[in-house]
Amino acid sequence: MEEDNINENKKAKKSKGFKIKKQDIWRYATFIALLLLVVSVITGNKGNNCNLGMVSADIAASNAVNFINNNMLQGEASAELVGLSESNGLYAINISIAGKDYTSYVTKDGKMLFTSGVEIKEIEKQNITPEDDTPENNDNNIPKKDKPVVELFIMSHCPFGTQIEKGFIPVAEKFKDKIDWEIKFVYYAMHGEREVNEQLLQHCIQQDNKDIYLSYLKCFLKDGNTESCLAENSIKKEDYKACLEETDAKYEISENLDDKTKWLSGRFPLFSIHKEENDKYGISGSPSFAINGVKVDGQGRSPQSMQETICNAFTDKPSECDDSLSSANPSSGFGYSESTGAATGSCD
Repeated sequence: MEEDNINENKKAKKSKGFKIKKQDIWRYATFIALLLLVVSVITGNKGNNCNLGMVSADIAASNAVNFINNNMLQGEASAELVGLSESNGLYAINISIAGKDYTSYVTKDGKMLFTSGVEIKEIEKQNITPEDDTPENNDNNIPKKDKPVVELFIMSHCPFGTQIEKGFIPVAEKFKDKIDWEIKFVYYAMHGEREVNEQLLQHCIQQDNKDIYLSYLKCFLKDGNTESCLAENSIKKEDYKACLEETDAKYEISENLDDKTKWLSGRFPLFSIHKEENDKYGISGSPSFAINGVKVDGQGRSPQSMQETICNAFTDKPSECDDSLSSANPSSGFGYSESTGAATGSCD
């Protein structure tokens, strides 16, 4: 039925000679969505049965992404769902389009889509340039150690997790064994079986050799191609067979993936390798950052911001802290480019 309506709408537009330039689709759609928002505010108080006709978040998000792809992008690009939550009485859907990330909103009856929203207080709070993206709490509440312990929690296919990894890699390469670092994983996976398998593989590579892991990770962050990055780094999966099987069995990774009754909120498979640390810090999404046993909120994602946070955690700062790294935030998603704004998105 939905496809029939979409096709009828396309035919109607063509018969009237209605044509929108491809590059203007998102702009026009946003304008229309704002008009619909005004209408919904005006009419929304006419009834008081708020739960009538509600649909699940998964269905609303799936229909919204299909609508965006079929009616707004029309083959010029493809929107991918990367996150889903509730916000101010709406479903908030995080989508990635051509390497850029957007948050759209869907009413709980699934009938209205708002392609963008503005959180006024957040904008005021974040009225900073990328170069100023160093959190104010860098020097507060973090105990100092001779060798700081750095824990970075991500989901391998979360665009904001890959973003902070690209900011962290230059720091890890620079400080080497002067810091005790590890990439860890959020206790659930939002991006399906591919993410579960990738994280299991990355865990085993990292446990075996961090230098090889960094090289593999740098390659993986280009375009997410596991097989080509294994080949590029002369890594053979069979060499990690024992680790993969033992870790899988210990943390019931495949079992959790196959049994949907165990999924978080019925939507996301559990990934429990670092569940203990997730519980310790109250990790709820990707990315999250902890240093010397303390979770750091609002951590900047540029190499320089991460370096400053880590340097402030040394008992005595090493000479590496004197040399600056890039203060530009990496882009979210796969691919190496710079972001034009402050980095604050997350998958949760």
